[in-house]
Amino acid sequence: MEIYYRGEPRKYKNIRPALTREEIGRVPLAAESRYYRDSVENLEEILHIARPRDYGGDERDCVKALATLQHYGFRTRLIDVTRNKGVARYFACASHFDEDGYIHVIKEDAGFIPVQSEWAYSVKRKIHLLFTGVEFIESGADLSAYFARRDKIPAGYIQHWTISDPVILDYEKVFGTQEAINIRYQRQEAGFILLGNKIERKRGRLVLRDEINHGALDRLEKVVVKSDEKLPALYELSRRTPAINFVRLFPDATRSIELSRMYRDVYFLVSSPEKSAELFGGYLEREFSGAGGRRFFESTLLPRVPAIYQKLAEEDLFYFVFGELAGYCRYYQDLSADDAFVRATRVIDGICAGS
Repeated sequence: MEIYYRGEPRKYKNIRPALTREEIGRVPLAAESRYYRDSVENLEEILHIARPRDYGGDERDCVKALATLQHYGFRTRLIDVTRNKGVARYFACASHFDEDGYIHVIKEDAGFIPVQSEWAYSVKRKIHLLFTGVEFIESGADLSAYFARRDKIPAGYIQHWTISDPVILDYEKVFGTQEAINIRYQRQEAGFILLGNKIERKRGRLVLRDEINHGALDRLEKVVVKSDEKLPALYELSRRTPAINFVRLFPDATRSIELSRMYRDVYFLVSSPEKSAELFGGYLEREFSGAGGRRFFESTLLPRVPAIYQKLAEEDLFYFVFGELAGYCRYYQDLSADDAFVRATRVIDGICAGS
């Protein structure tokens, strides 16, 4: 199994899917299943979701529907991960700048099932139970016997981990390479963890519990990114080839399209260098003084506008300054924290020096 990573910008009590975070609490399987069905059926045209013909049997369409809901910010039991450690580092650094970030490492021995195909039993059975599991909880039916009949294999071949243990899938395996939604997942080298439900043996039967199995999430090793390393790390990531920044990771976001337009306004559209530099300065003042960083703009950016204008002709530097650095300034508002001010100034000085 490939190594996967998950970046988080601050320390949370536990790694949990959005579905079961603290502000929501425990969600019974019946409510979860109903939530997915209602969301899909009300938004299928708006979000371009293929509604499964049979929620208990069309595993492919169910997985795609869940992943699409996840993409648009709905609460699901999926957890986003990436094969790219740099991408995980970005997510660990891109917010909560006064707190340490964390990169969680998912290795082969971490209790996750390596899957080469989305049609593996370990995916099919979890998806099937996600939409039909309430019946099994109420009846206490034997899952081994049921899946032996359904999958046409001897009951002794039904391994409990194919029902309960988390499995990792790449979004590209789910969506293919033709879906418009996939551009974000390709850039992020993204996948997701699909969580199963807990199971237990009762009187010789393998029965389903109405509780998501989070166990493996609590045993992951992690790498700490100190708070004062976050902005320098974002700058370093923007200098990579290919660059890792918001615009590259979320190319379809409204903000990314706006920044792309601003860059082309300055460096392609205006024919006069003087007018181009003037337009650039106006954009810079709007983004930074409007973010509460007037002091930073006047003391650090304004005296360096000619140099910054020249350096930011490099597109990914432009996106970093107007994206990540502006976000950093917004986070600290008036930059009253002296160390934050110093870090931001050092980054600008590094850009002007070409380092």
